[in-house]
Amino acid sequence: LLQQIQIMNLLSLTQQKLGNWQIATQLIDRSLSLLEGTTQTSAVEKIKAQIFNTKGSLELATGKAKKALESWQNAEFYYNSVRDSQGIVGSRLNQAEALENQGFYSLACNRVLQTFPNNLKNCKEINRENLQEILITIANKNSSLASLSYQAFGSALFSVGKLEEARI
Repeated sequence: LLQQIQIMNLLSLTQQKLGNWQIATQLIDRSLSLLEGTTQTSAVEKIKAQIFNTKGSLELATGKAKKALESWQNAEFYYNSVRDSQGIVGSRLNQAEALENQGFYSLACNRVLQTFPNNLKNCKEINRENLQEILITIANKNSSLASLSYQAFGSALFSVGKLEEARI
């Protein structure tokens, strides 16, 4: 059953790329309904995280940024439950994109900032010195999401008017 659900999730991604929004939605909805009533194992929770990640992408692509944010928050919850650090980072960066899409630039920047360990409360506190520390933290994570993280952080800084810092 879990393999079938994973295949449906991947098919939904394929249908999204083809612009077949209705089929993509049906596949996601069917995947989630098949998971109802299953025993909550780490494998099930990881699949739920992946499905909510796919659902968020679909919702953002179809102009439903608020719903996408909720889906990516759900994805983060499930990635946290299985301690998948890559999934957590990806879902937080996606959340920032959804916030930015809704015009919540400061919140988006803060969400990216919260993704990486630092002592700052919000993006207004960023300066050249502490920015270097954050960039080093991103680099040290040696993550496949590092370039996406740099891009999201730069975009978030730019959108809140931290132009000099965004260029670094």
